[in-house]
Amino acid sequence: MSKTKSVITILLLFFTQYAIASESLITVVGKGSVSKTPDKVVITVGVSLRNTDHKKLGKEIDNKSSEIIAYLKSQGIYEKDIQTSHVNLQPYYPYDPNNYAVKPQYYTGSQSLTFTLKKIEKYDYIMEGLYDVGVNNVDNVVFKIDDEDTQRQQARKLAAKDAKDIATVLAKELGVDVGKVYSIIDQTATSYYVRTYDFSKNAAAADISGGGPSIAGGVVTIDASVQVNFYIDYKKKY
Repeated sequence: MSKTKSVITILLLFFTQYAIASESLITVVGKGSVSKTPDKVVITVGVSLRNTDHKKLGKEIDNKSSEIIAYLKSQGIYEKDIQTSHVNLQPYYPYDPNNYAVKPQYYTGSQSLTFTLKKIEKYDYIMEGLYDVGVNNVDNVVFKIDDEDTQRQQARKLAAKDAKDIATVLAKELGVDVGKVYSIIDQTATSYYVRTYDFSKNAAAADISGGGPSIAGGVVTIDASVQVNFYIDYKKKY
């Protein structure tokens, strides 16, 4: 047999098997979710100032940032859980319709710090202290869980079971059976989202006047999705 005929034969066999496999598969998407109360909250705060002297402004921002870090450490937040996330200093030029200003009117500067608070119930107390030491910006509040990877794996297991259950129901209804797995595609995202609820509703000492924290920690939900292709077993009939 010539080389050309051999190649053609192999291609025909490949496409024939592909066609047969495609016609003999049942494709489903299973979903699984795991919800858990957040263990910690990641907060980004900052200080914004302005001054006509950029050198003085830089020192003021550095001093304020040092005070913020010192305060966080005094509240039991470890240095490894505090990180400078943004620094900015730039001139402000007043609007001049006739000509561009040569000298800036003043300078604006800002610096942001991101820290992890592992005792969410202390949020109000910590934030009040931060305002006292000069924080005038709260840029972001993100709730997280410690064992995120473990929970995501559990969600994947639930998604895989869901896929098998769906395939079984469909196959039974159509008078066939679910065969072996042909392929698996994990569609799970690495992110998660928070379903909010009010902490104060679950706090025994809280009342309607605001006895609980001013933030809603919610429930962190990790979703998993998996696409599975099963062979259809025509031997078993219902």
